[in-house]
Amino acid sequence: MSDAHVPPPLSPFGAYPNPLDLTEEDQKLFHPVVLFPSSYEILDLTKPVANRQLATEDERKTRTSPDRPPAPPFAVGRYDEDRVGLYSSELFNDLENNIDGYQGRRTIHVGIDLEGPVGTPVYSLTNGTIHAVGYNAALGDYGHVMVICHDLPKNRQVYALYGHLSADSIERREVGQHVVAGERIGSIGDFFENGGWFFPHVHFQLAIKAPDTHDMPGAVSLNDRAMALVDYPDPRYVLGPLY
Repeated sequence: MSDAHVPPPLSPFGAYPNPLDLTEEDQKLFHPVVLFPSSYEILDLTKPVANRQLATEDERKTRTSPDRPPAPPFAVGRYDEDRVGLYSSELFNDLENNIDGYQGRRTIHVGIDLEGPVGTPVYSLTNGTIHAVGYNAALGDYGHVMVICHDLPKNRQVYALYGHLSADSIERREVGQHVVAGERIGSIGDFFENGGWFFPHVHFQLAIKAPDTHDMPGAVSLNDRAMALVDYPDPRYVLGPLY
């Protein structure tokens, strides 16, 4: 994609590349990943955040945090958002870390966060097969995570990552297992199982290519943004216009 065709950051729904060629009619076939109420908050994470976002390693080990900040009941974290003030853990600053060809100082969010209370059910977008499942233990990582290869209209496929799940979400899941549209595949995890995030949510991300493992670069560097907008399409093409 040439620079002339790269949409500006935080562009409206429909402005981003649509390499899967999904239509409005196609979107009606997909099940919500999280069932949201009619009213929810749209987060702005482009500026430094007032509340502490990540637990310490001791808090994760003891599963307690005396000063845990309150979280909104339901909220959406946006795609293509530069979160330079949020991503503070070594995971995002490690310039040598390479995830499917992406590395550098990673601040551009290329998924959508579906925030809800701990234990909120998480559903399969559509029919598919589990491609990878596991636990990404680093502070600020996905924690318990699942990648599903989903079937799409026109005999296409897409890989979807469901991150920050509860531990029991993956207990009986294995590679090659089939799932169906609307099947409960897990639930939103707490900070001691979701990578250390105080604000419980599902990181939902699409990929047009199979990831090497149960991982995708949930954020990319500014230099890689144009390429990432194609490799990791706007999830609103399957979730609908959440904002």
